[in-house]
Amino acid sequence: MTVLSGDREFIVSSPDGENWEIIKETSEVINKVRFINGKFIFGGNRKITILDESGKWQEKSFHQNYNFQDFLWDGEQYIASFGTQLGYSKDLESWTEGERIYDDIGGMISHHSSNDCCR
Repeated sequence: MTVLSGDREFIVSSPDGENWEIIKETSEVINKVRFINGKFIFGGNRKITILDESGKWQEKSFHQNYNFQDFLWDGEQYIASFGTQLGYSKDLESWTEGERIYDDIGGMISHHSSNDCCR
C-alpha cells in the first residue's frame, strides 16, 4: 500500500500507485509521513496521526509546541525533528525534548546504524 498526504484536506492510498482513494479527511497540515515499525506516522503541528497495519487510526495531540517535521526509529526509540529541536520517544506518546538546533534543519533527519559509515 502507498499512502500520500498533502498540506491539507485528505490522505490518499493506492494498492498499485495508479488508482487512488481518499482514506482520511483532515484539516490539519501534514508535514511528513513515514512508515516505521508497521505504522504510517503522519506528523503535524502538535499532532501525530497513526495508521497501523490493521487499518486502525490513532490521533495524539500535544500541548507543547511540537511541530513534527520528520521521524525515524534508531532501534530503541523514535526520534522526531521539531524544526529547531529533536525529541525522543519510546511510544510516540511521551516525548523528551532533546538538543536545540539553532538553525531550522527543515525537518529532515536520518540514521545509520553502522559505526563505520562516515570515516
